[in-house]
Amino acid sequence: MLNFLNIAALAALAGVAVPLLIHLFARRKAGTILFSSLKFFRAIESQAIRRLKMTELILLVLRTLAVFCIVSAFARPVLKGPGSAAGRNGSLRSAIVLDRSASTDAAGPYSRLQQGALSILNAAGEDTRTALFWSDTLGAGLSAADAASLRRSILEHDDPTLRRGALGPALQRALTWVNSGRAAEREIVLLSDLQRTNLPLAPDTAAVMKNGGLVLFQPGIRPANIGITGCGLEKQILHPGRSVAVYVELTATGGEGPVSTAIRCVQNGKTAARRLVTLTAPGTRRFRIDLPAGTRGWNRCFAEIDPDRFEQDNRRYVAYRVPELIRVLLMGADKESLVLPELALSASDPVEPLFSIHAVAFADGAGTSFRGFDCVVLVDYPRLTPVQADELQEYIEKGGTCIFIPGNRIDLKSYDERFFLPLTGIRLRLQRAPEGYHSVGRIDRDHPIITPMFEHEYLPAYPLRVYAYLDFSGAPGRDILSLSGGAPFLREFSKGGGRCLVFSSGLDAAWSNLPLTTVFAPLLFQCVLYGGSGGDVPAPSAAAGEAITCSGEVSLVRRELRAVTPGGETIRLTGAVEHDMMTLTLTGTDDTGIYDIFAGDSLLTCAAVNLDPDESVMDFHDKESLQRLYPSLTIDSMDPAKPVEAYLRGKRYGRELWREVLIAALLLLGVEMGIAAGRVLTKQRSS
Repeated sequence: MLNFLNIAALAALAGVAVPLLIHLFARRKAGTILFSSLKFFRAIESQAIRRLKMTELILLVLRTLAVFCIVSAFARPVLKGPGSAAGRNGSLRSAIVLDRSASTDAAGPYSRLQQGALSILNAAGEDTRTALFWSDTLGAGLSAADAASLRRSILEHDDPTLRRGALGPALQRALTWVNSGRAAEREIVLLSDLQRTNLPLAPDTAAVMKNGGLVLFQPGIRPANIGITGCGLEKQILHPGRSVAVYVELTATGGEGPVSTAIRCVQNGKTAARRLVTLTAPGTRRFRIDLPAGTRGWNRCFAEIDPDRFEQDNRRYVAYRVPELIRVLLMGADKESLVLPELALSASDPVEPLFSIHAVAFADGAGTSFRGFDCVVLVDYPRLTPVQADELQEYIEKGGTCIFIPGNRIDLKSYDERFFLPLTGIRLRLQRAPEGYHSVGRIDRDHPIITPMFEHEYLPAYPLRVYAYLDFSGAPGRDILSLSGGAPFLREFSKGGGRCLVFSSGLDAAWSNLPLTTVFAPLLFQCVLYGGSGGDVPAPSAAAGEAITCSGEVSLVRRELRAVTPGGETIRLTGAVEHDMMTLTLTGTDDTGIYDIFAGDSLLTCAAVNLDPDESVMDFHDKESLQRLYPSLTIDSMDPAKPVEAYLRGKRYGRELWREVLIAALLLLGVEMGIAAGRVLTKQRSS
C-alpha cells in the first residue's frame, strides 16, 4: 500500500496542468500567406505531420510525469507492507528493552546497544509513545516518558550492571505495557546479546501482541571466555595453624579445545598460592588449592585468573572465619566424669588454647544457662530438668551444638521424654553386643570431623571395642561412625540452625574402650571444634544485586549496626527481632567483593558478593530459537551493521521512495530535453 508522509505537498500536483496548458496555448495557428505561385513548394507529406504530432504528445506526457514525480518526491511516498508498524494516520506504542547484564560488556557490545537505543529514540515520530525497560531486577521501566528523559536515562546508565540480566520479566513488563494502551500498532525492540542463561525459559506467551511484533538488535560478537564460576572452602573444620583448602571452579565457553590460564589466590592482601591450569572448552573443571593457615577471626580471600575479553568474571571472593576462642560447657555426673573430656580438649594446644572450658557437675548444674556457649557437652549427665530440656532445644534451634555421651548414671527414660523424642522422634534402647563387642564399621570419610583424622591416621591406630550402646536406628540423621553390626556409633542430628552429635556408647569400661584408644582425644576435639565453630556452615554470600542476611543475639539490636561495602561506603542497618534472634538484611549489593557487617565496634560477619556464574556462559539465542520461545510473537532481526533509524522508519512507516521518484523525474526530464533538442535540430535542417 502506497502512502505519503507529507500529504500537504500533494497540493502542488496542480502544477501538472502547466505542461498541458503550455501545450494547448502554444499550438501554432495556421495563417494565410499570399504567394505568387506554389509550383516551387513541395507537397507536405501527411506522414511527417503525424510524426510531429506524436513527438509533441510524447513531450507533453514526459513533462507531465516529471512534474508529478517532483511533487511526489516532496510528498515523501512510502510503500507500506504487511509488516509495517504505523502509518501517518496511526499511533504506535514502542517499548525499548535494554539489556544491561554483565555479559553484554564482553568485547564491548554494550556501547553498541546503548547507541542503538538512542537511535531508536531518534527514529520515533510524533505519533509514537515510547517506554524504556531495563533487564536488571531493579528497573521497572520509564513508561511513556518523553524522549529527553529516556535519552538522559540511557546516557546515565553508560555501564552494564553486575546484576544478573532478567530478560524474561523485562519482556513481560514491556508486553504488558504495549498491550495496555490504545494504539494502531505496537512493537517491542529488544537490544541484547540474548544470552541463554538470561532467558532460559519462555514466560507466559498467552499475552499476544496484536498488530505488532518483536524487533531484535543483537551484536554479532561471540567471544570465547574463561571465567571463575565457583570458589569456596573444601569441606573442612577450620583450625588455627591448619592449612585452608579452597576450590576454584573454571568454566570455558565460546570456543573449542584446551585453554590454559593461571590461578592466583590472595589471602588477607597477600598472594598465598599460584597455579597454572588447563581445561577443555567448552567445559567446567574444579581445582583444589591449599592456602597457608589463616589468622584467627575473619579472613578475606579471592581467586583470580589471567585477564581476557570479559574481565568481570575473572575474580571471585570468599570469606571464612577461623575460630578465635570456643566457649565449651562440660556437664557431667560429677567432677571425675569430666576429667577425661577436659584433658582431651585442654591438651590440644597448651600454648595458645582454642577452648575456654567451663565444667559443671550434676549437683551444681540445675541453674546453669546454655546461653553464651558455643558448644555444650553432656557426659554421663544423669537427667535434664524440664526447664533445662526446653532451654537446650531452644539453644540448638538457634544454632548451638550439643554433644551427648551416655553413661551408667543417665536416666534414659527421662532423656527420651524430654530430649530425644522431640529431637529424633524415637525412643532409645540400651543394647548389648551379641558377640561380646562391636568394632568400627562404616566410616563417613567425607564428613569434616573424620577427614583430618584419616590424614593423621588416628582411626586405625587402636581397635575400638563397644560392649553396650544405645540403639537409635531409624531416627533421621547422618551416621559419621557406625559399628560393625550396622548400628550407629556417632550420629549427627540437625534441628533448626543447630545440631546434636550423639555417641551411642559411653566412656565407662562397661560400655566401651573408647578412652583407651588413640582416637578418643582427636575425635572429641574434632566434634567440639566442628560444633563450636559453626560446623560446615559457610559464611554469608550472595550474587551481585541479591540481599545478604545474617543473624545474631537479640542484645545486638541495641548497638549501632552497619555494613561497609568493598568501596569503603558505610550503610546503616536496622535489626529485626524474631523468636529471640536478631536478623539483619543488607540490600543494594551492586559491587562485588567482601562486605563487613558490624555491631558496634565488633565485626559480626563478612559476606562475599560475586558475579552470578551464569553470566560467564557465552551461549546465545538467535532469531530461530527465540521464535520457539515466543511462538505467538512476530520476530524480526535487525542487522547491527546497518543504520538503526533507517531500518525502524522503514518498518514503522514503510519504505520511502522519494529518492527513487526524484531520480525518475530527472530521467524523464533528461529524455524530454533530448527529444526536444532533436526536434529543434530537425527543424533547423529543414529550414
